[in-house]
Amino acid sequence: MKAALALARRDVVRYFTNPTGYVFITVFIFLSAGAQFWRDVFFANNLANLGPLNEVFPFVLLFFVPAIAMGTWADERRQGTEELLLTLPVRDGEVVAGKYLAALLIYTVALFFSLSHVVVLSFLGSPDVGLMFGTYFGYWLLGGALLSIAMFGSLLSESVTVGFILGALFCGVPVVLGVSRGFLGDAIALAGVQDSFAEFTSGIVTLRGLIYFASMTAVGLLINLYLLRRRRMTGGHWHSPVRIACVVAAGASLCVLSGRVAARADVTAEGLSTLSDQTREILSKLESERPVFINAYVSPDVPREYVPTRETLLALLREYDAMGGNLVRVQVHVTEKASDEAREAEEKYKIMPERVISSEGGRSSRMDVYLGAAFTCGLDEVVVPFFYRGLSVEYELTRSIRVVSRAKRLRVGLLNTDAKWFGGFDFSTYQQTAPWMVIDELKSQYEVVPMSADNEITEEVDALVVPLASSLTQKHLDNLLAYVKKGRPTLFLDDPLTLFNPRLNAKEPKGSLRGASMGRQEERKGDVKEFYRQVGFSWDPGDVVWDQWNPHPSLGNLPPEYVFVGTGSGAPDAFNPNSNITSGLQEILLIFPGRVKSAGTNGLTYTPLLRTGKTSGSLPYEAVWVSNPIWGGGFRERRWVPPLLPEEYVLAAQVRGESEGAKINAILICDLDLASEAFFQLRRTGYENLVFDNVTFFLNCTDALVGDEGFIELRKRRPKHRTLEKVEMLTREHEKKMLEEARAAEEKAAMEIQAAQHRLDEKVKEIQKREDLDERSRQDMMRMVQEREQRRFEVEQKRINDQKEAAVARSEANRDREVRVIQNRIKWMALLIPPIPALLIGLMALYYRIQRELEARR
Repeated sequence: MKAALALARRDVVRYFTNPTGYVFITVFIFLSAGAQFWRDVFFANNLANLGPLNEVFPFVLLFFVPAIAMGTWADERRQGTEELLLTLPVRDGEVVAGKYLAALLIYTVALFFSLSHVVVLSFLGSPDVGLMFGTYFGYWLLGGALLSIAMFGSLLSESVTVGFILGALFCGVPVVLGVSRGFLGDAIALAGVQDSFAEFTSGIVTLRGLIYFASMTAVGLLINLYLLRRRRMTGGHWHSPVRIACVVAAGASLCVLSGRVAARADVTAEGLSTLSDQTREILSKLESERPVFINAYVSPDVPREYVPTRETLLALLREYDAMGGNLVRVQVHVTEKASDEAREAEEKYKIMPERVISSEGGRSSRMDVYLGAAFTCGLDEVVVPFFYRGLSVEYELTRSIRVVSRAKRLRVGLLNTDAKWFGGFDFSTYQQTAPWMVIDELKSQYEVVPMSADNEITEEVDALVVPLASSLTQKHLDNLLAYVKKGRPTLFLDDPLTLFNPRLNAKEPKGSLRGASMGRQEERKGDVKEFYRQVGFSWDPGDVVWDQWNPHPSLGNLPPEYVFVGTGSGAPDAFNPNSNITSGLQEILLIFPGRVKSAGTNGLTYTPLLRTGKTSGSLPYEAVWVSNPIWGGGFRERRWVPPLLPEEYVLAAQVRGESEGAKINAILICDLDLASEAFFQLRRTGYENLVFDNVTFFLNCTDALVGDEGFIELRKRRPKHRTLEKVEMLTREHEKKMLEEARAAEEKAAMEIQAAQHRLDEKVKEIQKREDLDERSRQDMMRMVQEREQRRFEVEQKRINDQKEAAVARSEANRDREVRVIQNRIKWMALLIPPIPALLIGLMALYYRIQRELEARR
């Protein structure tokens, strides 16, 4: 390799002593910075990663790679050194290797300069270092493979310009194939770069990806070698195309085989593709006389969105098989539609194909996918029908193994309330309702027992879940209170305003007007406020909490009563770090929640679990919702802005201890919508970046109450939601300023209305004091004055309210403008600062070159 290294050294020195090379590097960094930071999706996602750049990076390389490779061979002809190069006592392979190494080193230097993007991300947030490494490794492999292809474009022409165009066209073939799944089919799309490249940008280094890029590089270099030999000799190379075809076939075969092996390394900080300590512990406790058999049914081809899930499933199954030994026996069935495996999956285990909609290449396509597993241990059986991409594969596998290997499941009771989690006929809406998805989730781990509070509760369960206790009658509340005071673990979910069915709001009357008109007697709701006080909580069903903090710009149209809970809200203990239930959670969304305080009962320990941020407040229920017994009511169009209170609100808390002979172990979550269908669907589909821990928090509460915390840590394992913390901090400051201005406008409006009311009252008093009028005249004059002044007062009140609304609107506009200023400042900083080092070095190279030319003339 001495000759190849010497040739590479010559080309590298020639490139970096020419200012043109630095211009291309500067433009490359400029374009990549624009693709990363100037697209709206960067601030909309609010994530400290290179996701926006990853989407377009292969297309950015269609410009930069041909720019590097266009002079590889064409410059030799232009400078008249080609004959000298071809007559040197070196082999053709050494010449090609030297040229390629020079181009690869130039590209590596350009990537090094582009690390400034990571510096910018580090300034804005806390990016995953492992993910950054995997991403840049993917950049390097992709660029290296495309360089070998672009080089033979330069070899085909004496013109640098034509070499650039040909290189871009040749490189465009694998890039375009990768996005052609919707047009040309899956088999052809697999030959493109996108699938393998996406694995590296996800922080997963796969054997298939390494072989794919190595094979592409080898094929490109072989074509260069073939074309170079043809320039030396006109005949005798008929076997070279055959050799190239064999290498292509061998590379494709190795890619297919390596894809089945699923060998991979997870370089991300969370390491989600490797077994956790909790899983290892559970596997070590399996009994030798009760082995677990896993039959997985997996489609050979899945949409691109499900490729990571499929690969993770296969990789983890091999890990379970290797670690479990004879205790865990895994069999993976490659399942195609209408095959014997498909019939076995559907008939024996009820694993049906899931129709997945995929959007690729600008078109939507549908594909029936098998991605399920059946777990059997003796006569016990647990089935996971489909591994949705939003779920933790390891959690689903480990939970199923432990549940099926246990002789007896723990029991969780579910109290029948108007929430109707089990489904049934709803008399308030006169509709049949389906069971909530939370029931299926609980049944995957526990034996779920329906319970009633019509009489004394005597059913023995390990924990009781009570959704919407505020809908119970006083008799039911008394029976439930007697049960709770026995020390039975109980999880309450209550809500001042239930979005899925506002008729169930805590302050709404029980039943419906139609039910009463049909002669059905409706009992009154009990005193739920007193009930919770005796349990140890102070909860007012008339308080609705709001918070201005919203870490998702794409959801900026949501009202502030959609309360996001997370450390970015400014509350360092938004999730109680000392509780196993909440430590490690990242984000929860509560919809029109209430707030809870300690009732101050002696002997009970009150532990907050969830808190709002610094820009939160509360509204009375009547300021949010207009009740109507006929059509159910609706949201008020105008909300008054309350004073900004300097306190954080607790949205969920736990009470434990003993008081006056009563033992209490209860958790109250002030939002029933936390466990609604929408969050289970989001958890399954993994839609965009909306990954909320609502379901995880609910299940953690249940596990903690039953005393089975083996899954809590495992359930928390997911990629960390690394947001743009600097942007959030600056935005939060403007949010606080906007709230203060809105509060001032509200106070000013209230004072002006009070003054107008005072003037009206003074006019009436003046007439009452007049002694020259008889009683009837006084009454007539008072009525006329009141009517006149009332009209004036209403006009004045409307003017004041309009001014208030205008002031609030101006404040919101100022906030939005300041946020845009912050974003634009970051955009310009990220766009202009990164190219500066390459540009300065280029100017130094230009100065050095001019100095040499001047010295040569002397």
